[in-house]
Amino acid sequence: MGGHYQLSFPDQLSEGLEHKIGIMETSLSRFAMILDSVQSDVMQVNKGTKEIILEMECIRQKLIAQDNSLQLMTKGQEEIKASIDGSLKSLYDQLSQVTNKEMLQEVYLVVSALPHLIEASMQSVQNDLRNTTKEMQARNILQIKSPQPKGSGTTYSIFKGA
Repeated sequence: MGGHYQLSFPDQLSEGLEHKIGIMETSLSRFAMILDSVQSDVMQVNKGTKEIILEMECIRQKLIAQDNSLQLMTKGQEEIKASIDGSLKSLYDQLSQVTNKEMLQEVYLVVSALPHLIEASMQSVQNDLRNTTKEMQARNILQIKSPQPKGSGTTYSIFKGA
């Protein structure tokens, strides 16, 4: 009987090792699948990051173009105002030769109010353009920050049944 235990013990040891090696092979196989899935997710995140960077660059270029347009509008407003001021001075010089001073003063008051009215109108247009620019910026930011659909993340587990 003593010999029987010696044969049985190596057989039991061998079976135990084979069982543990099988469990390890299964765990390693699951781990490899998880690593493949993680690698795929990382590649998707990298792709998404690159797309966001491209969108941000596009938005930056649009903002630069809008800023340039706004600067050109401001310069144009200044040129229009200078032209109106020059025309009013010329008109005043011409009207100063008129003999009826009361009439001249009334005309001057009406005409001199024009630059202020035009400037207020141009400032209103400029404010409208700024508001439109801010709204476009806000829409672009909201599009970039919109949440990803549910279920796009992956949960990983190397334990059985998890």
